[in-house]
Amino acid sequence: MIVQCRKMKDSEEPEDLKMTLKPVELGIAQNGKPISSAVLVRNDEVSIRQTITKANARDLKTFHEAARELGTEMKLGDVLLERTVSLNNWRQVFYRRSTGDSPEAKRKAFERARKSLVHKGFLEVNDDIYILKFRDAGQAGHEPDN
Repeated sequence: MIVQCRKMKDSEEPEDLKMTLKPVELGIAQNGKPISSAVLVRNDEVSIRQTITKANARDLKTFHEAARELGTEMKLGDVLLERTVSLNNWRQVFYRRSTGDSPEAKRKAFERARKSLVHKGFLEVNDDIYILKFRDAGQAGHEPDN
Protein backbone atom coordinates (compact mmCIF):
# COMPACT_ATOMS: atom_id res chain seq x y z
CA MET A 1 0.00 0.00 0.00
CA ILE A 2 1.03 3.58 -0.47
CA VAL A 3 0.79 6.33 2.14
CA GLN A 4 0.47 9.74 0.50
CA CYS A 5 0.39 13.28 1.80
CA ARG A 6 -2.15 15.22 -0.27
CA LYS A 7 -1.78 18.61 1.49
CA MET A 8 1.05 20.13 3.50
CA LYS A 9 1.04 23.52 5.20
CA ASP A 10 4.26 25.55 5.32
CA SER A 11 6.43 22.86 3.75
CA GLU A 12 6.84 20.72 0.66
CA GLU A 13 4.81 17.52 0.43
CA PRO A 14 6.90 14.49 1.47
CA GLU A 15 7.52 11.60 -0.89
CA ASP A 16 5.02 8.73 -0.95
CA LEU A 17 5.77 5.93 1.51
CA LYS A 18 5.63 2.40 0.13
CA MET A 19 4.37 0.07 2.83
CA THR A 20 3.68 -3.65 3.21
CA LEU A 21 1.25 -5.15 5.72
CA LYS A 22 3.08 -7.80 7.79
CA PRO A 23 1.50 -10.17 10.33
CA VAL A 24 2.94 -10.18 13.87
CA GLU A 25 2.38 -12.57 16.78
CA LEU A 26 1.56 -10.79 20.05
CA GLY A 27 1.37 -13.78 22.33
CA ILE A 28 -0.96 -16.54 23.46
CA ALA A 29 -4.46 -15.96 24.86
CA GLN A 30 -5.67 -17.69 28.04
CA ASN A 31 -7.57 -20.17 25.88
CA GLY A 32 -4.30 -21.17 24.18
CA LYS A 33 -5.01 -19.50 20.83
CA PRO A 34 -2.37 -17.22 19.33
CA ILE A 35 -3.00 -13.47 19.41
CA SER A 36 -1.90 -11.75 16.22
CA SER A 37 -2.19 -8.41 14.52
CA ALA A 38 -0.59 -6.60 11.59
CA VAL A 39 1.83 -3.72 11.22
CA LEU A 40 2.86 -1.53 8.32
CA VAL A 41 6.50 -1.93 7.33
CA ARG A 42 8.26 0.44 4.93
CA ASN A 43 9.10 -1.25 1.62
CA ASP A 44 11.18 0.81 -0.81
CA GLU A 45 11.33 -2.07 -3.30
CA VAL A 46 7.68 -1.63 -4.28
CA SER A 47 7.19 0.44 -7.42
CA ILE A 48 4.46 3.06 -7.33
CA ARG A 49 2.02 3.11 -10.23
CA GLN A 50 0.22 6.21 -11.27
CA THR A 51 -3.46 6.44 -10.43
CA ILE A 52 -5.64 5.84 -13.44
CA THR A 53 -7.88 8.77 -14.33
CA LYS A 54 -11.21 8.66 -16.17
CA ALA A 55 -9.42 10.01 -19.25
CA ASN A 56 -6.74 7.30 -18.98
CA ALA A 57 -9.44 4.62 -18.66
CA ARG A 58 -11.28 5.97 -21.72
CA ASP A 59 -8.04 6.11 -23.73
CA LEU A 60 -7.05 2.59 -22.65
CA LYS A 61 -10.47 1.39 -23.79
CA THR A 62 -9.66 2.60 -27.33
CA PHE A 63 -6.26 0.88 -27.04
CA HIS A 64 -7.92 -2.44 -26.07
CA GLU A 65 -10.44 -2.10 -28.90
CA ALA A 66 -7.73 -1.38 -31.46
CA ALA A 67 -5.60 -4.28 -30.18
CA ARG A 68 -8.54 -6.71 -30.41
CA GLU A 69 -9.49 -5.54 -33.92
CA LEU A 70 -6.12 -4.74 -35.50
CA GLY A 71 -3.36 -5.77 -33.10
CA THR A 72 -1.88 -8.91 -31.63
CA GLU A 73 -2.14 -10.78 -28.34
CA MET A 74 0.40 -12.97 -26.60
CA LYS A 75 -1.13 -15.79 -24.54
CA LEU A 76 0.14 -18.57 -22.35
CA GLY A 77 -2.66 -21.12 -22.58
CA ASP A 78 -5.79 -19.16 -21.79
CA VAL A 79 -3.93 -16.38 -19.93
CA LEU A 80 -3.49 -13.11 -21.82
CA LEU A 81 0.03 -11.79 -21.21
CA GLU A 82 0.18 -8.74 -23.47
CA ARG A 83 -1.59 -6.82 -26.19
CA THR A 84 0.09 -4.82 -28.92
CA VAL A 85 -1.13 -2.46 -31.61
CA SER A 86 0.59 -0.15 -34.06
CA LEU A 87 0.40 3.61 -33.69
CA ASN A 88 -1.60 3.96 -36.94
CA ASN A 89 -4.12 1.25 -36.03
CA TRP A 90 -4.67 2.67 -32.53
CA ARG A 91 -5.06 6.16 -33.99
CA GLN A 92 -7.69 4.87 -36.44
CA VAL A 93 -9.85 3.46 -33.62
CA PHE A 94 -9.24 6.48 -31.37
CA TYR A 95 -10.40 8.89 -34.10
CA ARG A 96 -13.49 6.76 -34.73
CA ARG A 97 -14.43 6.92 -31.02
CA SER A 98 -13.37 10.54 -30.48
CA THR A 99 -15.96 13.24 -29.88
CA GLY A 100 -13.62 15.93 -31.21
CA ASP A 101 -15.32 18.34 -33.59
CA SER A 102 -12.45 18.58 -36.09
CA PRO A 103 -9.58 16.45 -37.38
CA GLU A 104 -7.14 18.77 -35.56
CA ALA A 105 -9.00 18.35 -32.24
CA LYS A 106 -8.91 14.56 -32.66
CA ARG A 107 -5.21 14.65 -33.49
CA LYS A 108 -4.41 16.72 -30.38
CA ALA A 109 -6.56 14.48 -28.14
CA PHE A 110 -4.81 11.38 -29.45
CA GLU A 111 -1.36 12.87 -28.86
CA ARG A 112 -2.31 13.83 -25.28
CA ALA A 113 -3.70 10.33 -24.64
CA ARG A 114 -0.70 8.55 -26.15
CA LYS A 115 1.85 10.64 -24.27
CA SER A 116 -0.01 10.38 -20.95
CA LEU A 117 -0.39 6.59 -21.07
CA VAL A 118 3.29 6.09 -21.93
CA HIS A 119 4.51 8.70 -19.41
CA LYS A 120 2.45 7.14 -16.59
CA GLY A 121 3.73 3.67 -17.47
CA PHE A 122 0.43 2.14 -18.55
CA LEU A 123 1.83 1.42 -22.04
CA GLU A 124 5.29 0.83 -23.48
CA VAL A 125 6.30 1.80 -27.00
CA ASN A 126 8.85 0.22 -29.30
CA ASP A 127 9.17 1.32 -32.96
CA ASP A 128 5.59 2.71 -33.06
CA ILE A 129 4.17 -0.49 -31.56
CA TYR A 130 2.30 0.13 -28.30
CA ILE A 131 2.36 -2.64 -25.70
CA LEU A 132 0.30 -3.36 -22.60
CA LYS A 133 1.79 -6.15 -20.51
CA PHE A 134 -0.84 -7.56 -18.19
CA ARG A 135 1.57 -8.73 -15.50
CA ASP A 136 2.82 -5.12 -15.17
CA ALA A 137 -0.45 -3.39 -15.86
CA GLY A 138 -1.85 -2.85 -12.40
CA GLN A 139 -5.13 -0.99 -12.69
CA ALA A 140 -4.88 -0.84 -16.46
CA GLY A 141 -4.50 -4.55 -17.00
CA HIS A 142 -8.09 -5.60 -16.67
CA GLU A 143 -10.30 -5.83 -19.68
CA PRO A 144 -12.56 -2.77 -19.73
CA ASP A 145 -16.28 -3.34 -19.42
CA ASN A 146 -18.15 -3.13 -22.71
